[in-house]
Amino acid sequence: MDSKIVKKFLNSTPQSIRTYTGIRNWENKSQSYLKTVYNNNTVLPHDKHAVYWLDKLHIGFRINSRQNMLKYEMLYDQNKQYDLSDFITIIPNKRSGKFYHISFAIVVEDVHAGYLHMVHTKRKQQCLLEIDNRVLYCQSPLWIISCIYLIARAFDLHFNNISKIEVARDSLENTYRKLSEVYYHSNRCNEYIHELTGDEPRYYYSNRVEITDFTDKNDPSKGTFIFGSNNSNTILRVYNKSKEIRDKDWKKKYIHEQHIDLLGGSGDVYRTEIAARSSAFCKTGILGREYADLTRLFDRSELPSIFFRMLSDKLTFKDLSTKHWNKSGNQKFDYVRIIPVPDTVQMVKMSAKATSKRFKHEEHINKVKFMINQYLDGDIGFSFLVDYIIRGVRKNSTSSGDFRKASKVVFRNHRNKVTARDRDRLNLLIYAMEKGVTALKMVKTKAFFGLL
Repeated sequence: MDSKIVKKFLNSTPQSIRTYTGIRNWENKSQSYLKTVYNNNTVLPHDKHAVYWLDKLHIGFRINSRQNMLKYEMLYDQNKQYDLSDFITIIPNKRSGKFYHISFAIVVEDVHAGYLHMVHTKRKQQCLLEIDNRVLYCQSPLWIISCIYLIARAFDLHFNNISKIEVARDSLENTYRKLSEVYYHSNRCNEYIHELTGDEPRYYYSNRVEITDFTDKNDPSKGTFIFGSNNSNTILRVYNKSKEIRDKDWKKKYIHEQHIDLLGGSGDVYRTEIAARSSAFCKTGILGREYADLTRLFDRSELPSIFFRMLSDKLTFKDLSTKHWNKSGNQKFDYVRIIPVPDTVQMVKMSAKATSKRFKHEEHINKVKFMINQYLDGDIGFSFLVDYIIRGVRKNSTSSGDFRKASKVVFRNHRNKVTARDRDRLNLLIYAMEKGVTALKMVKTKAFFGLL
C-alpha cells in the first residue's frame, strides 16, 4: 500500500467511492481483507490444469456536466499533454476511431492505465474507460481500483455500468486440439447443445460458429475457434496463446513471463477466453447484479466461477452413443465437457443452458406455435398471422428456421388434419421470411385478394 493513489483512495468516503466506482458498502471491507485480496499482484494457479485472468475490462460512465465536456473538447483540440492532477496525465488520442467523439490516453503514476473514450451527442454524454491489458496482468487489484476511482473523480464521471469484461483460462492442456477434432468430424452445429455420435459426423455447427486460418487437418496449430460474433451477448474464443505472442513479436511478453512462473513453460499454453457485454450484469443475466462490482471482479479467487458461469454449456456435447430411456419413456443421453469444472469451483445452477435472452426466445417461439394453432383452428385469419410474423422479423425475434421448427411441431400435434392449402401457405411464409419484410407484405397482399 505504498502507492500514493492507493493511500488517497483509502482515505476517501464510502459515498464518493460508490459514486465513482459503483462499489457498495466499502466501509464494511476490513483492512485484513484488503491486504489479502486486493493488494496482492501475484496469481496462483487455481487448479492443477489452469490459471484464470481478467483479460479485458471496459467501464461505462456518465459525464456529469456539459461544461466539463466542453473543457475536454478544448484540451483534445489543443493536442498537447496535460496534467489533470498530481497523479494523472492525459494525452489526446487521435486514433480513437469514428465511434468516439474524443479520446484520451491516461497515464497514472507514469503507468499507461488505459484510454478514456467520450461520446457527445444531443441525447447523451457518456464515456468508456478501457483499462490497459498490461495493467490487468501486472498491477495489484487495489492499485487498479484506486486508479479507476481517481480517473473518474478527476474527470467528474459517475459510474454507470460494467460495459464489457473478458475472462481467460490458460492451460497446458491442448483444448484447441480437442476442439479441432470436433470440428473436423462435423457438418453443422446447434447453438446450445453440440451432439456427438459414432463414426458419422459427430458434431453440428451453426452459422454462429466461425473458424479462421486453419492450415493442417492433422496438426492444427494456427487459427481461432470463435463461438458467437461481436454483436452477441457472449463470444468465446479458443486458440494457441503462446503462438499468438510469438507471432506478434513478443509485444505481450509479460503474459509469457506469467506463464513460465505459473505453468512452468514446458510447452505451449492454450487459451479459452470468453467476453460478455453489460447485459450479463443485469438481474437475469448470466452473472447477475452481484457481479457488477469491481471488488468481485478483481477478487482472483472468484475468476474460475465467473469463467464457468459465462461459459455455461458452450463446450458441452451430447454423446448419442449413450442413448437410453428413462421410466417415462423419454430419451436420455450422457454429456461430455471439453473443459471440466474443477472441484474447487462452486457453481450455481450449472445445468442451466440459457441466459434470460434464450428464455425470452423460447417464450416467443411458444407464442408462434400458439398463433399457428389458432390459424389452423380457424380462430384467426391468415393476414393476422402474417402481421404477427412481420413484427417478429422486424424485432429479430423470429427467424425462418424458428418458424419452420414451430410449424413442424404444430403439424405433428394438431388434432385436425392439416390441409394442403394451409401447408402451402405456411411454407410460403417460411420462404418469404428468408427474403425479408417486403416479401411478407406481398404474401399478405396476395392473401387479401384471394390469390393464395
